[in-house]
Amino acid sequence: MILGEKYKYRWVVLCMAAVINGLTWGLLYSIGVIYSSWLTYFNEPASYVSVAGSLPLTIGSLGGPLFRPTVNKLGLRVASFCGGVLMAVGIAVSHFAESVLTLCFTFGLVAGFGAGLANFSASVAVNEYFYRERSLAEGIMGAGLCVGMFLLSMLQQLFIETYTWQGTMLLTGGLCTHICLASLFFILPNEVENHPLNMWRKSDSKLGEKPKIMHEIEEAQRNNLFTEKGDGGNPADKKGRWDFVKIWCDPRFILIIASDFLSWVALYVPYVHLVERARTQDISESTSAWLSPVIGFGGLLGRPLVGCAADFFKIHPFWAYTTVQMLCGIGTFLSPFWSSLEGLFVFAVYFGLLSSGYGFIKASAAKILGPNNYMDAFSWMLLFEGVGIFLGPTVGGAIFDATQSYDWTFRFAGACLIISAAVCLSKPFIAQQTKNSKIVSASRPEGS
Repeated sequence: MILGEKYKYRWVVLCMAAVINGLTWGLLYSIGVIYSSWLTYFNEPASYVSVAGSLPLTIGSLGGPLFRPTVNKLGLRVASFCGGVLMAVGIAVSHFAESVLTLCFTFGLVAGFGAGLANFSASVAVNEYFYRERSLAEGIMGAGLCVGMFLLSMLQQLFIETYTWQGTMLLTGGLCTHICLASLFFILPNEVENHPLNMWRKSDSKLGEKPKIMHEIEEAQRNNLFTEKGDGGNPADKKGRWDFVKIWCDPRFILIIASDFLSWVALYVPYVHLVERARTQDISESTSAWLSPVIGFGGLLGRPLVGCAADFFKIHPFWAYTTVQMLCGIGTFLSPFWSSLEGLFVFAVYFGLLSSGYGFIKASAAKILGPNNYMDAFSWMLLFEGVGIFLGPTVGGAIFDATQSYDWTFRFAGACLIISAAVCLSKPFIAQQTKNSKIVSASRPEGS
């Protein structure tokens, strides 16, 4: 059977979303390499400098409720393009920063907001095309993040050795302009058939039979809030204004928010502090710099494989998320016992392999709440993720300042991940409370 244009083109959208994930979150996750240079250059406490390191992801997440109306107003392509411009400019002008405060504005506020807007648009684009294979799609998108982290960590280390951290900011800003190019491929399903960027539009324009997956996609689109380019006044936008708040009536959404928040208090800690932890243990700068790309390499292998396994064995993404969170938390909590050079690299691979929880929690939001509520749910999730991202590395830096050791920093992160998984175990007890919920009455149920 010849597959339709939308079915084929969704893989193009997924690839472009993975590229943007790598150039936004992948770049910000590899901040540990530059963070060590900032500590030396600015000669400020670790807790203060770590604010600049965690602020871009914080702003990129806190802006979630703002990204939703922006995407509705501008459309996916324009919103993501503008996000790429902001990120590139914010990082490039950080070249001139002479204080941590200036860095917080250029790298943290400007670049962070741009990265968040572009990444939010990419996630919404994937939601427009994928439902049944959502775990696999999130795994592939997460693999893009890991590829970006792996490559950009190595590039940044090379740039720092050659051009100092200031030159690195200019070069990295240039790389981020590729976000704008990838954004051009975010075509909505109802535009694919005749769009010039669709390379299959001529040969498949007269298809008669639709594959089963297309019926699923179109059914999801009929229920989705974002079915047309937003012009600020369409009926879907008016409907969404109330749904944006009403989603808090669903206790399952509150459960997702609570677990996701605790997760992000912990997840960013190793990305910011692991490289410096190795250097405090007298491991050379050139060797410790490889820890960030090793985490990315572990994630590159683990995220698509775990996502594919979850789809193959038909494991609900929520329970897959619970499992990997618990395993990742236990390993992180015990990581201070892996204090040797070999132990740190083993932990980096382990953490990368089990870092696929975020893809699963996003897939869980779509499966549990229905695709029509995904953009609302994701907007609020980002807001609380931003708070968690800010708290995690900052508290971790403060723990180091107090103890002069990163052992309790990583125990703190591991404990948060374990609690995040434990919270999820309450889902069966609250499931009965959602039977009369109006939130999911018009959307696809989770089927459990």
